[in-house]
Order: sequence, then structure tokens, then C-alpha cells
Amino acid sequence: MGIFDKKSDEEKLAKKLDAIKSAEVKARGKAAKKGFNVDGAIFVMEALYPKDDDAKMNLNMPLVAIFEDKVVQTRKSILNSSLEEIPMKNISSVDISTGLIPTINVYTSGNTLTFRADVVQGPKFVEVLRECLANRSESKSSSSISEVEQIEKLASLMEKGLITREEFDKKKQQILGL
Repeated sequence: MGIFDKKSDEEKLAKKLDAIKSAEVKARGKAAKKGFNVDGAIFVMEALYPKDDDAKMNLNMPLVAIFEDKVVQTRKSILNSSLEEIPMKNISSVDISTGLIPTINVYTSGNTLTFRADVVQGPKFVEVLRECLANRSESKSSSSISEVEQIEKLASLMEKGLITREEFDKKKQQILGL
């Protein structure tokens, strides 16, 4: 194959997936060296600095990890290190700007975590985080259904005279978390 031969879509995809996997393995190794525990993380990547001023003060690139229940970003600078955790339940959405260096925004009710990523890992990070958010929404709706079913069963028991109205109300409040 010469340098001007076109690669098939499968070859391009395989190369992209290899690059993502290689970068994630590298990020996990750096996390271990920094003492950042990423055991159980769904996806780990090395972020790029949001501003040039940050690059001057930081010794290492920030690491961002997606866990089942949270997103964690760690930074180390000359003077200190910081760890920012965002519980998955607080994340409302995520977006990515396209361009030479994509910018990722993770939105919560009161804050936005913003960082830059490379063109390969950035879209993968957003894809994985969106999947986690979708799974969270699905589990919320299924738990709501089970709550409704539980209350319906209690109502049935009350109608049959097996429990009192007070017992029904008390159990209903427990189920609804009131």
C-alpha cells in the first residue's frame, strides 16, 4: 500500500480505536504514578489545559476519569494538587465543541467543569459520559415504575382489608422517600 492509497473505513476505525485504547492505557499509567486511584473507572483520559496560564503553573496534564457514580478530575501544580468530584446524579448534560482542540463542558446545576481534550479522546469521553447519563435516566424511570407498582400493591392490600389506611400511608411515604 502506497502513501496515496486510501484506507478502508474499517482500517480507519481500527486505527482510531487503537489510538483511543493506547491513550487510555497511558492515562491509567500516569494516574497510578500520581497516586490517583482509577480502579473501577469506565474511562480515563489525560485532558489538555483550558488556558495557557494554567499550563505555566502545572507540572502535569490533568486527568479526568468517568466512574459509574461520578466524574473526577485531578490536577497537580507546583504548589498543590486538587481533586474535583462531580456525582453522576448532579450532571445535567455534557457537550463538546468541535475544532482543532475540542473543549468539553460537563454541566451541573451550579457549576461547569470545562477542559480541553485531543480530537480522538474528547469525543470518546463525551460518548461514554452520555451513555452513563442515559443509563442513569433509565434506572431512575425503572425505579419509579417499581415504586408505582409497590404503591398499587399496597392499595390492593388496603382494599382487601389486609392493612389499614394508616399503614398504607406510612408505607407509601417510605417508598416515596418522604
